[in-house]
Amino acid sequence: MIILKHLRCKFNSKITVAFQKMYSLVDGYTKPKVKVFEYHADGEKHPEIVHAQYQNISLEYVETVQELLSEHAVKPWDVTGVFLAVGGDHGQGAFRICFRLLLRLKDRELPIYKTKAIAEVYCKKEEGVLLDNSVIPWLNSE
Repeated sequence: MIILKHLRCKFNSKITVAFQKMYSLVDGYTKPKVKVFEYHADGEKHPEIVHAQYQNISLEYVETVQELLSEHAVKPWDVTGVFLAVGGDHGQGAFRICFRLLLRLKDRELPIYKTKAIAEVYCKKEEGVLLDNSVIPWLNSE
């Protein structure tokens, strides 16, 4: 993510980098599904090219649990609860879906957690039809 911040600063936020390019250099990379399509909004002269990408939430969930256990030197039998919160928001030219995985542990009052992005739809407008035509079918199929 730091690389992306530097690229956006250099190119004045006019650049996007696909999951595949950003994460293919790290362990646990989940290859995303990618879709590009045209969307013609009412009242617009030209259609918008929409780019969407989605990483399998099930695979990312398993990878995130393993990362948390490894990073915090936790044994699986010390986990007393697992919680997953999924949410999305549109801003800065894209709709993003993220999840936060929390692990409650025996000897800790506060859970350990990690947040990951699983989907992005690069579009100007915040309209449900764009999600219906891109990442929602992928998300519902799991």
